[in-house]
Amino acid sequence: MKSVLCLLGGLLGLGCSAAEPDGPGAGGASATSGSAGQASSNAGDAASAGSTSGGMLSAGGSTGGAGIAGGGSAAGGANGGGSAGASAGAAGSSSAGAGGGSGCVANPSGTFSVVGETVHDAKTCLDWLKVTHTGVNYEAADMFCGMATLGGFDDWRIPNVDEYASTITLCGKYPPEGPVDTQFFDQQGDGYWTSTPAGEPNKVCAVGMLNAGGYYHFGTAGPQVVRCVRGTGTVKMVKDCTVAQGCSTW
Repeated sequence: MKSVLCLLGGLLGLGCSAAEPDGPGAGGASATSGSAGQASSNAGDAASAGSTSGGMLSAGGSTGGAGIAGGGSAAGGANGGGSAGASAGAAGSSSAGAGGGSGCVANPSGTFSVVGETVHDAKTCLDWLKVTHTGVNYEAADMFCGMATLGGFDDWRIPNVDEYASTITLCGKYPPEGPVDTQFFDQQGDGYWTSTPAGEPNKVCAVGMLNAGGYYHFGTAGPQVVRCVRGTGTVKMVKDCTVAQGCSTW
Protein backbone atom coordinates (compact mmCIF):
# COMPACT_ATOMS: atom_id res chain seq x y z
CA MET A 1 0.00 0.00 0.00
CA LYS A 2 2.77 2.42 0.89
CA SER A 3 4.55 1.64 -2.41
CA VAL A 4 1.40 2.36 -4.40
CA LEU A 5 0.88 5.69 -2.60
CA CYS A 6 4.53 6.68 -3.21
CA LEU A 7 4.15 5.78 -6.92
CA LEU A 8 0.98 7.90 -7.26
CA GLY A 9 2.65 10.72 -5.39
CA GLY A 10 5.56 10.58 -7.81
CA LEU A 11 3.28 10.71 -10.84
CA LEU A 12 1.43 13.71 -9.43
CA GLY A 13 4.69 15.44 -8.52
CA LEU A 14 3.97 15.30 -4.80
CA GLY A 15 6.99 13.21 -3.83
CA CYS A 16 7.01 10.48 -1.16
CA SER A 17 7.75 10.78 2.55
CA ALA A 18 8.64 7.71 4.63
CA ALA A 19 6.06 7.05 7.36
CA GLU A 20 6.88 6.27 10.95
CA PRO A 21 7.26 2.52 11.49
CA ASP A 22 4.29 0.80 13.07
CA GLY A 23 6.30 -1.66 15.23
CA PRO A 24 8.96 -1.25 17.89
CA GLY A 25 11.60 -0.49 15.13
CA ALA A 26 13.66 2.70 15.56
CA GLY A 27 11.34 4.32 18.09
CA GLY A 28 11.42 1.22 20.25
CA ALA A 29 15.19 1.15 20.00
CA SER A 30 15.33 4.77 21.12
CA ALA A 31 13.10 4.00 24.08
CA THR A 32 15.17 0.98 24.93
CA SER A 33 18.34 3.06 24.74
CA GLY A 34 16.78 5.63 27.06
CA SER A 35 15.81 2.92 29.55
CA ALA A 36 19.29 1.49 29.39
CA GLY A 37 20.73 4.93 30.07
CA GLN A 38 18.42 5.38 33.04
CA ALA A 39 19.31 1.90 34.30
CA SER A 40 22.99 2.76 33.96
CA SER A 41 22.41 5.98 35.89
CA ASN A 42 20.49 4.09 38.58
CA ALA A 43 23.25 1.52 38.76
CA GLY A 44 25.80 4.31 39.23
CA ASP A 45 23.70 5.82 42.01
CA ALA A 46 23.39 2.41 43.63
CA ALA A 47 27.12 1.87 43.39
CA SER A 48 27.72 5.27 44.94
CA ALA A 49 25.24 4.47 47.72
CA GLY A 50 26.92 1.10 48.19
CA SER A 51 30.27 2.83 48.54
CA THR A 52 28.84 5.23 51.13
CA SER A 53 27.19 2.34 52.96
CA GLY A 54 30.47 0.44 52.87
CA GLY A 55 32.20 3.40 54.47
CA MET A 56 29.58 3.47 57.22
CA LEU A 57 30.01 -0.25 57.83
CA SER A 58 33.76 0.13 57.98
CA ALA A 59 33.53 3.08 60.35
CA GLY A 60 31.00 1.26 62.52
CA GLY A 61 33.13 -1.85 62.75
CA SER A 62 36.22 0.16 63.62
CA THR A 63 34.40 2.12 66.30
CA GLY A 64 32.88 -1.05 67.67
CA GLY A 65 36.31 -2.63 67.88
CA ALA A 66 37.55 0.36 69.85
CA GLY A 67 34.63 -0.17 72.20
CA ILE A 68 35.69 -3.72 72.80
CA ALA A 69 39.30 -2.63 73.56
CA GLY A 70 37.90 -0.14 76.10
CA GLY A 71 35.86 -2.81 77.80
CA GLY A 72 32.67 -2.18 75.87
CA SER A 73 30.20 -4.57 74.37
CA ALA A 74 31.49 -7.05 71.83
CA ALA A 75 28.35 -6.37 69.80
CA GLY A 76 29.90 -3.34 68.13
CA GLY A 77 32.88 -5.26 66.82
CA ALA A 78 30.82 -8.33 65.89
CA ASN A 79 28.07 -6.46 64.08
CA GLY A 80 30.46 -3.90 62.64
CA GLY A 81 27.46 -2.08 61.20
CA GLY A 82 26.96 1.67 61.02
CA SER A 83 25.28 3.15 64.06
CA ALA A 84 25.30 -0.19 65.92
CA GLY A 85 29.10 -0.31 65.82
CA ALA A 86 29.40 3.37 66.72
CA SER A 87 27.01 2.95 69.68
CA ALA A 88 28.96 -0.01 70.98
CA GLY A 89 32.20 1.94 70.62
CA ALA A 90 30.77 4.85 72.60
CA ALA A 91 29.55 2.42 75.26
CA GLY A 92 33.04 0.93 75.45
CA SER A 93 34.61 4.35 76.04
CA SER A 94 32.05 5.15 78.72
CA SER A 95 32.60 1.83 80.44
CA ALA A 96 36.35 2.31 80.45
CA GLY A 97 35.96 5.71 82.10
CA ALA A 98 33.63 4.40 84.79
CA GLY A 99 35.76 1.38 85.53
CA GLY A 100 39.22 2.78 86.11
CA GLY A 101 40.25 3.02 82.49
CA SER A 102 42.15 5.84 80.80
CA GLY A 103 38.96 7.91 80.63
CA CYS A 104 38.62 8.12 84.41
CA VAL A 105 39.57 11.42 86.06
CA ALA A 106 40.47 11.15 89.75
CA ASN A 107 38.16 13.15 92.00
CA PRO A 108 39.85 14.18 95.30
CA SER A 109 36.47 14.22 97.02
CA GLY A 110 35.30 10.98 95.39
CA THR A 111 34.13 7.92 97.29
CA PHE A 112 33.83 4.16 96.90
CA SER A 113 30.91 2.63 95.03
CA VAL A 114 30.01 -1.02 94.65
CA VAL A 115 29.66 -2.15 91.04
CA GLY A 116 28.57 -5.78 91.12
CA GLU A 117 31.54 -7.85 92.25
CA THR A 118 33.87 -4.86 92.22
CA VAL A 119 34.40 -1.60 94.10
CA HIS A 120 35.26 1.53 92.13
CA ASP A 121 37.18 4.29 93.91
CA ALA A 122 36.39 7.63 92.27
CA LYS A 123 39.11 9.25 94.36
CA THR A 124 41.90 7.18 92.81
CA CYS A 125 40.29 5.68 89.66
CA LEU A 126 41.22 2.20 90.87
CA ASP A 127 38.88 -0.81 90.78
CA TRP A 128 39.03 -3.44 93.52
CA LEU A 129 37.56 -6.87 93.96
CA LYS A 130 34.95 -6.64 96.69
CA VAL A 131 35.90 -10.05 98.10
CA THR A 132 39.33 -11.34 99.02
CA HIS A 133 41.10 -14.64 98.43
CA THR A 134 42.53 -16.21 101.56
CA GLY A 135 45.17 -18.77 102.46
CA VAL A 136 47.48 -18.14 99.49
CA ASN A 137 51.22 -17.59 99.32
CA TYR A 138 52.53 -14.80 97.13
CA GLU A 139 52.88 -16.93 94.01
CA ALA A 140 49.35 -18.31 94.34
CA ALA A 141 48.00 -14.81 95.02
CA ASP A 142 49.70 -13.52 91.89
CA MET A 143 48.24 -16.41 89.87
CA PHE A 144 44.75 -15.86 91.30
CA CYS A 145 44.71 -12.18 90.34
CA GLY A 146 46.22 -12.87 86.93
CA MET A 147 43.49 -15.39 86.11
CA ALA A 148 40.56 -13.47 87.64
CA THR A 149 37.82 -12.26 85.27
CA LEU A 150 35.39 -10.87 87.83
CA GLY A 151 33.50 -7.73 86.88
CA GLY A 152 34.11 -8.51 83.21
CA PHE A 153 37.80 -7.52 83.41
CA ASP A 154 40.89 -9.68 82.98
CA ASP A 155 43.66 -7.28 84.01
CA TRP A 156 43.56 -7.83 87.78
CA ARG A 157 46.84 -7.83 89.73
CA ILE A 158 48.28 -7.62 93.24
CA PRO A 159 48.27 -3.98 94.42
CA ASN A 160 51.42 -2.16 95.46
CA VAL A 161 51.57 -0.81 99.00
CA ASP A 162 50.57 2.74 98.04
CA GLU A 163 47.50 1.42 96.24
CA TYR A 164 46.44 -0.84 99.08
CA ALA A 165 46.99 1.95 101.61
CA SER A 166 44.27 3.94 99.80
CA THR A 167 41.69 1.41 101.04
CA ILE A 168 42.63 1.99 104.72
CA THR A 169 40.07 4.71 105.38
CA LEU A 170 39.42 3.84 109.03
CA CYS A 171 43.00 3.89 110.26
CA GLY A 172 43.51 2.83 113.87
CA LYS A 173 40.24 0.91 114.08
CA TYR A 174 40.26 -2.84 114.56
CA PRO A 175 37.94 -5.35 112.87
CA PRO A 176 35.04 -5.33 112.41
CA GLU A 177 34.94 -1.50 112.60
CA GLY A 178 38.08 -1.03 110.51
CA PRO A 179 40.64 -0.42 109.18
CA VAL A 180 38.76 -0.90 105.86
CA ASP A 181 35.16 0.12 105.41
CA THR A 182 33.23 -3.16 105.43
CA GLN A 183 30.17 -1.65 103.76
CA PHE A 184 32.31 -1.76 100.61
CA PHE A 185 34.92 -4.46 101.25
CA ASP A 186 34.91 -7.81 102.94
CA GLN A 187 37.65 -8.46 105.52
CA GLN A 188 39.35 -11.82 105.83
CA GLY A 189 42.36 -12.84 107.86
CA ASP A 190 45.05 -10.33 108.67
CA GLY A 191 47.93 -9.52 106.35
CA TYR A 192 47.02 -8.46 102.79
CA TRP A 193 49.64 -9.02 100.11
CA THR A 194 51.17 -6.13 98.17
CA SER A 195 53.68 -6.27 95.32
CA THR A 196 56.10 -3.89 97.09
CA PRO A 197 59.40 -5.48 98.22
CA ALA A 198 60.12 -5.25 101.95
CA GLY A 199 63.88 -4.84 101.58
CA GLU A 200 64.58 -8.37 102.78
CA PRO A 201 65.12 -11.55 100.74
CA ASN A 202 61.85 -13.24 99.75
CA LYS A 203 59.72 -10.79 101.70
CA VAL A 204 57.15 -8.25 100.56
CA CYS A 205 55.05 -5.68 102.34
CA ALA A 206 51.69 -6.68 103.68
CA VAL A 207 49.10 -4.44 105.33
CA GLY A 208 47.49 -5.82 108.45
CA MET A 209 43.90 -5.74 109.65
CA LEU A 210 44.47 -7.03 113.18
CA ASN A 211 47.02 -4.28 113.86
CA ALA A 212 44.53 -1.62 112.68
CA GLY A 213 46.29 -0.94 109.41
CA GLY A 214 50.03 -1.29 109.95
CA TYR A 215 52.80 -2.79 107.85
CA TYR A 216 53.92 -6.37 107.97
CA HIS A 217 57.01 -7.84 106.33
CA PHE A 218 55.88 -11.23 105.23
CA GLY A 219 57.74 -14.10 103.61
CA THR A 220 56.42 -14.91 100.15
CA ALA A 221 56.10 -18.62 101.01
CA GLY A 222 53.57 -18.09 103.81
CA PRO A 223 49.79 -17.98 103.30
CA GLN A 224 48.11 -14.62 103.50
CA VAL A 225 45.21 -12.76 101.90
CA VAL A 226 44.96 -10.91 98.57
CA ARG A 227 42.56 -8.27 97.27
CA CYS A 228 43.15 -7.76 93.57
CA VAL A 229 43.18 -4.34 91.91
CA ARG A 230 43.04 -3.03 88.36
CA GLY A 231 43.53 0.29 86.63
CA THR A 232 46.10 3.06 86.66
CA GLY A 233 45.24 5.11 89.71
CA THR A 234 46.25 8.36 91.32
CA VAL A 235 47.30 7.44 94.84
CA LYS A 236 49.15 9.06 97.70
CA MET A 237 52.69 7.84 98.27
CA VAL A 238 52.92 6.33 101.74
CA LYS A 239 56.04 5.97 103.86
CA ASP A 240 58.65 3.38 103.06
CA CYS A 241 57.40 -0.03 104.11
CA THR A 242 60.93 -1.27 104.85
CA VAL A 243 60.36 0.32 108.28
CA ALA A 244 57.36 -1.19 110.05
CA GLN A 245 54.90 1.61 110.68
CA GLY A 246 51.23 2.04 111.35
CA CYS A 247 48.85 3.80 108.99
CA SER A 248 48.75 6.86 111.26
CA THR A 249 52.30 7.70 110.10
CA TRP A 250 51.42 7.52 106.43
